Amino acid sequence: MASGRVIFVSGNGAMVVVKHDDGYALVEMIGDEGALSVGDTCAADWAALGGETIRSNGNRYDGYLQGSWGNREIPVRMAVNMGGAPRQ
Repeated sequence: MASGRVIFVSGNGAMVVVKHDDGYALVEMIGDEGALSVGDTCAADWAALGGETIRSNGNRYDGYLQGSWGNREIPVRMAVNMGGAPRQ
């Protein structure tokens, strides 16, 4: 497990981008849509693909890791395409 910080949450709350030591991970929240907000600290195995437990503020959430990239542009674009632009 490694820590990271949420930098993007899609409009429907289901797609989350997390900045971690090795890049940016795209996570689909499973059943806990809207549980994480921009700025939240969380921990997971960011190199994993598929189902993974996300820990944040003493809570455990189910997520599906879509991948990890060296820059934020690709995962943010994917999050918008799958979950909508963030609410203003």
